[in-house]
Amino acid sequence: MRRLLMTLLTAAALNTPVASAAPLQWQPAQLSQSVQRDLQSRITDTRYRLFVSAPSTPAPAAGWPVLYVLDGNALFPALAMQARAADLRAERSGAEPVLVVGIGYPVEGLYDMPARAQDYTPSPRHTEVEPDRQRDADDFARVIEEEIKPLIAAQYSVDQSRQTLFGHSYGGLFTLHVLLHSPASFSGYVAASPSIWWDQHSLLEAVPSFVGNTEGQPRKLRLLLSVGLAEEPSADAGGDQRTALLRQRRMVSNVKALFTQLQPLTGKKLDSELLLIPGADHGASALVTSLRVLDFAVQPTSP
Repeated sequence: MRRLLMTLLTAAALNTPVASAAPLQWQPAQLSQSVQRDLQSRITDTRYRLFVSAPSTPAPAAGWPVLYVLDGNALFPALAMQARAADLRAERSGAEPVLVVGIGYPVEGLYDMPARAQDYTPSPRHTEVEPDRQRDADDFARVIEEEIKPLIAAQYSVDQSRQTLFGHSYGGLFTLHVLLHSPASFSGYVAASPSIWWDQHSLLEAVPSFVGNTEGQPRKLRLLLSVGLAEEPSADAGGDQRTALLRQRRMVSNVKALFTQLQPLTGKKLDSELLLIPGADHGASALVTSLRVLDFAVQPTSP
């Protein structure tokens, strides 16, 4: 009888709804196979958030190619998932894994607008300097070179000859600034919808010197320029304030003009590719360009 009673009690317990248990709660989603940490920069006295997605396979003898992604809070997740999917298919597809490093800020949203405006833009030459400005693109370039890259290289096996920088909008402006002023910092550069209009196009003032100086560069670099064709309205597209601003910034025309200016370097110092994206606006250009970035990052460098 006692054994029967215990059996019945146990069965009842197993079949009773768990009413007393704590209700299931929604939890913040976790990004698979990725890690993050904060870095307090001694150069800019600014805290950055670093995101890393590393391949699951052992690194080759030369190390993994590395993709550094600006606006990491916004752009890292999709690229990390792409890299992870490619990693899982690598045996069948022969695709080479990529180490993806996102550089962002310790914020809940996608962007820290004030911080990126200081980090990604050079000190203005033709417009008034903001009174609260504390740093500029040159300072942030030092953060990457002197603090972030060594931190990544100490933790992961890195192919120093294949490191790519990817930036969009102000991040694209920064990417081009590094290319023109410190070209040896990376082997590949991807500038999506770069804000060439900024500071009265002052970025373009460095192009003639960059094109004319072909000495002292040990390897040929690669550049992918992209822009959405919807970023520059046609003359008959209407006259509201936003349309007028887009027309004034000439996003498509600026990118095309820069690409043309860089053509004398093809096959010598820099191989450039232009990606014009039909129907894409400023935000969509970042997503479409992201689909090309991983393949771009694994390409071998040329002497």
